Amino acid sequence: MQTARHWDELSAQLEAVLSALESTRAAALAGVADGDPDAFARQCGALAEAMAALARQTARPPSTEPMPATVRAQVEQVQAALDGLHEQTARLSASTQRALSLLFPADPLKAYGRLGGRGPSLGGSGYLKA
Repeated sequence: MQTARHWDELSAQLEAVLSALESTRAAALAGVADGDPDAFARQCGALAEAMAALARQTARPPSTEPMPATVRAQVEQVQAALDGLHEQTARLSASTQRALSLLFPADPLKAYGRLGGRGPSLGGSGYLKA
């Protein structure tokens, strides 16, 4: 009976992690849409807590029974959701970096000068003149 309880507890913890992962993915998108990036950071903290609880759960002595198929499927779902969150945050980060590099180019005088048709020059007073 102890073995069945072990798998039930692990299954419940995996469900908690899956729920936290889904909330984190949603918070990443909502943070961009709503202009509240701190919501994503807070949700990442909650996900970290859920993952830490899962780590404590899996550190317990393993069951003598093989892992049930339902628990194995949950483990695979967690791995897929972690991969998806990593990919989503990488895309959001890359998109932000591209936008910032367009807005703040490495050589702004040349980049913004091309927009005006000719390069800007510094006037005698030190001000930019197009």
